[in-house]
Amino acid sequence: LLGWRVLLVHQDRVAEFKETNTLEQLNNFTAGFGATWGDLPVMQHNLSNVVVGQSYSALFDMLLRGRFDFF
Repeated sequence: LLGWRVLLVHQDRVAEFKETNTLEQLNNFTAGFGATWGDLPVMQHNLSNVVVGQSYSALFDMLLRGRFDFF
């Protein structure tokens, strides 16, 4: 699965993401991403809003608290 991207979103926001089909639409949301993930610079270059989390487990809590819309 290396190279595939599966978005994790809060269950309350699923309907919004079902209608998202382009990078332009995705840029209406804020992304969460791991600080040590190798493709972080690529995401920061291509997405308008990226919040960086320090650990994988922290990203789940940050998503639940609304710090970003998906990771």
